[in-house]
Amino acid sequence: MNKLSFWLGSFLALQLLLASGIFLGNRFGQSAYESKPLFAFDKTSMNKMIVKSEDAEVIMSKSNGNWLISDAEGLAVDVSKLDSALKKLQALKSNWPVTTTASSHERLEVSSAKYQRRIGLYQDDTLLNELYLGSSPGLRKAYVRPVDDNKVYALEINAYEFSSIKDDWLDKKLLAVKDATAIKGPDYGLKKINNKWQFDDVNELSEVNADKANQLSNTLTSLRVTGVVDKMPQVTPQETVSIEVSGSDKWHYQLFEKDEKFYIKRDDNKRVFTLGKQEYDRLTSIKMADLKVVETEKTPNSGNQSEASGVIKDG
Repeated sequence: MNKLSFWLGSFLALQLLLASGIFLGNRFGQSAYESKPLFAFDKTSMNKMIVKSEDAEVIMSKSNGNWLISDAEGLAVDVSKLDSALKKLQALKSNWPVTTTASSHERLEVSSAKYQRRIGLYQDDTLLNELYLGSSPGLRKAYVRPVDDNKVYALEINAYEFSSIKDDWLDKKLLAVKDATAIKGPDYGLKKINNKWQFDDVNELSEVNADKANQLSNTLTSLRVTGVVDKMPQVTPQETVSIEVSGSDKWHYQLFEKDEKFYIKRDDNKRVFTLGKQEYDRLTSIKMADLKVVETEKTPNSGNQSEASGVIKDG
């Protein structure tokens, strides 16, 4: 019995010793991979960002304080989208790596030959930092690898948030009007006086439908394009709707439909943009008749009812 107790006690001590060793080993290993910023950069000095996929690339550069899409004749970048993307990069921190061997990089799509995204940040032509975003190990996660490191991490970031398509970074409100005090369409002219819309034709005595005029004005001030066109479709002047808008500046819009797609161009920009059907219809379908207040037929007063009906009362 004493021998059995001795062996059982020894076995228990050995188990405790092994458990302690494993615990200390884990603590030691964890300390070697202490979390730290994975993609450090100085946002104030960074003035260029390149996002690549295997079949596309977008370059965004800062010029005179403005972010522009470099390969699209200097079209404005959606700054709020860019700021959000940079914050997510700055928030990346290392954790326990899923692998440290180069042989696994291609399988996880974080190799130089196969990747979902390759993101580079620059100061002019000097590379500040660069990393790969790979396939997803789970919801809202992607494999991440700094270009100069074999370690791969599974972190909370999505490759689709770093598109390599220029339309996805485009400032969709770049053709919107800040203010509109006059609008001239195909068969109508409006002007705003004392914050009230009127027809600019002095001979037009009809009252303006304020709801319709405001809807037209609001469509112009909240106008959002959907993308930029590399090649303008061939259209005739008869297929084009022209709208002139005045405010703090003066703009001339041309809108047209081709093959069930909708396009818009403004005279201060060389490029042609695509537009959603709803906004296209709001701008092109409105006519003079829509802008007039429809006068309702007046009900005859009681004193004339009998006369209107042809009945004559005795005096």
